[in-house]
Amino acid sequence: IPNYPVEMTVTRGGGGISARNRVLNAGFEGGKTGNNPYAPENWQLHATPSANEVDVVTTEKHSGAKSVRINANTESEGIFQSISFNANTSYTLKFWAKVASGTLRAEWRVSDAVGNPVISEMRVIAAANGNVWKEYRMQATNVGAFGGNLYLLASGAVDCYVDDVQVLQNT
Repeated sequence: IPNYPVEMTVTRGGGGISARNRVLNAGFEGGKTGNNPYAPENWQLHATPSANEVDVVTTEKHSGAKSVRINANTESEGIFQSISFNANTSYTLKFWAKVASGTLRAEWRVSDAVGNPVISEMRVIAAANGNVWKEYRMQATNVGAFGGNLYLLASGAVDCYVDDVQVLQNT
């Protein structure tokens, strides 16, 4: 299928290959930085979340031992990461989310030919999510030779968990 990421692991003699995830600390296993509120390692806080509105937790996770919890009451509070992209290349964003209340907004910014941001957005609504871990995907093409940002934010008040974030180059 054109423009769709291929996920594979080939093992022979103990080696393996897989697509390179552009997201650092994608499963939030790397710990956290700062004082409460905490930013996951390799991620930054967006807006000005209050204490306990963003944290790395072990109580809920899709895989591994940790996930990030966004329990914010204000629009656009959450986390983001700057990501490097190749020019004229299509990518797929994948992440797992569990939304107990409110709406999680995933905002992905790539660039056009002159470096202007091209924004793709997905909103994960609690009623549609059902407070269970579900995978979400979207695609974007980075045209210019510029990087972009990935945001995981509150859309109004939200209580949610996110885990296993991936940005993979499509084949």
